[in-house]
Amino acid sequence: MNEKVLIAGSSGFIGSSLIKKLLESKYKIFCLDRKTNSFLKNKNITFITGDILKLELKKIPNNFSYIYDFAADLGVKNAIKNSEELLINNILSTCKIIEIGKKQKNLKRFFFASTSEIYDHTNKFKESDNIISAPLNHPRSSYWISKYAGEFLVSHSNLPYTIFRIFNAYGKNQKKNLFYDIKKKLLKKKATFENPNHVRSFIYIDDLIKQIISTKKKRFENETVNLGNPQKPIKVRSLINIIYKKKKLGGKYQFKNINNNSPKYRRPSIKKFIRLNKEKIKFKSLIEGINEIFN
Repeated sequence: MNEKVLIAGSSGFIGSSLIKKLLESKYKIFCLDRKTNSFLKNKNITFITGDILKLELKKIPNNFSYIYDFAADLGVKNAIKNSEELLINNILSTCKIIEIGKKQKNLKRFFFASTSEIYDHTNKFKESDNIISAPLNHPRSSYWISKYAGEFLVSHSNLPYTIFRIFNAYGKNQKKNLFYDIKKKLLKKKATFENPNHVRSFIYIDDLIKQIISTKKKRFENETVNLGNPQKPIKVRSLINIIYKKKKLGGKYQFKNINNNSPKYRRPSIKKFIRLNKEKIKFKSLIEGINEIFN
């Protein structure tokens, strides 16, 4: 009998990418989201559509082997504009999905997707580092606070869990990130990009999904791990220059600095993941990833 998996936040970039990979292993997937993803039509997929906060628990099956919680309101602009609503909704959503987890007869693992945003902007991004991120009085902080609260709730739920803190994923079909912004602006005669001296280490979505799948191993139970690409990071300015040069674009572009409380540097330490995984994961190079997206 095929094992059943619940994916909350299934229409998002990471959730939908994980589903495609899990289908290769013949899991029966249940997608819990506000909307149906038309790209995910498959006989082994069942959609549970609606607002997670309004769902009746009795309508949710109680025989899932795994639950993945990717459900969250996100986006920098959204966090700044609707900070209180985002904070409350994300925390309540996590509580509801934990409730679903507790009604399962034989749940093997509850996976919670957290974020690199929770880390202090000055540290080395290790799981053991202090969690002191953006100033609490900045609206952007509502997102990382909701995720850190989610980590607390999950780790005290008495469910077998794994928490992963995700660093800067990118890939095809992604929206609302730097690569999407670049792609959208590529054909304009003049474009403006923000904070060119900020530094990031990007992980291609296929590599991230491999990491997420790896955390099913027993060694990851009741652990919190960083997921990302630890290889040499790149400045936003350099990334955009590479893409424009590679695409041989003639349009002009400029840079401007803004204060949106975004960290100036972000590069994960994944030593803990490597130690627990005991298998190497080969990362797609940034150039290979760019080719995948822009060709």
